[in-house]
Amino acid sequence: SAPPQAPQDGVCYRIAAPASGAWVGRENQLALAVAGDWHYALPSKGNLFFDRSLDQFIMFDGVWQSASLPLSA
Repeated sequence: SAPPQAPQDGVCYRIAAPASGAWVGRENQLALAVAGDWHYALPSKGNLFFDRSLDQFIMFDGVWQSASLPLSA
């Protein structure tokens, strides 16, 4: 929920709630570190990512959830 102090270029984070610092108001978005700046992307329904902090795949369906769980219709 808070951006790291010195992120490595190319590292991508999923912004969790409640976001703080530079990420305030960007909950559920993806943040990518490039040349010391943050670039943001809005996920689309069906986007699938591997979350290293959870050691599992997650999918966006309006909210982030484990890809191993059935998705809501």
